[in-house]
Amino acid sequence: MVPLLIQDIAAKAGVDAMDHSQPCNPATAAMATKCVTLVFGSYLDPGQISLYISSLSSILSFFVSLSICAVADHG
Repeated sequence: MVPLLIQDIAAKAGVDAMDHSQPCNPATAAMATKCVTLVFGSYLDPGQISLYISSLSSILSFFVSLSICAVADHG
């Protein structure tokens, strides 16, 4: 559910892939038009953004759980 919400928000903030000055409307976009969103200086597909966010959250969760386990075993 959350990845679809992230993808929808990114698509609404996106622009047309061929003409970056035109805003993209994902509801009326045909298969020929593609929406891209500017993230940190590069244009990404909205589906990629949700995958990057979920990967980043998994990596962050891994490191947080490692540090919490070390604190719990200290006593």
